[in-house]
Amino acid sequence: MIAKAVERGVPEQRIAKVLNVDVSIVRKGHLLDGICSEAADLLKGRHIALNTFTELKKMVPMRQIEAAELMIAMNNYTISYAKSLLATTPQDQLAKVDVRKRVKGFD
Repeated sequence: MIAKAVERGVPEQRIAKVLNVDVSIVRKGHLLDGICSEAADLLKGRHIALNTFTELKKMVPMRQIEAAELMIAMNNYTISYAKSLLATTPQDQLAKVDVRKRVKGFD
């Protein structure tokens, strides 16, 4: 029902206000958009910060799987680790190749 309302153009902030919930709960409906199914299966059942998925979405599907495997091997699912994986990702493995990768501290 909430997904249909969002599809019809109702702002997520309005839905959250009416239902008296945090906006992040509404955003969880789109959490895996842009994440390949294999990487999602690897990360299923683990406690992962929401912003970690934002960083994974910036990678191509094959790199998402590699990053998920590295996170599992290190048992580290933090946003800072995801950002470091993104920083070490080659330019050709980014989802948007035409955009130059920018990392704070390395400019």
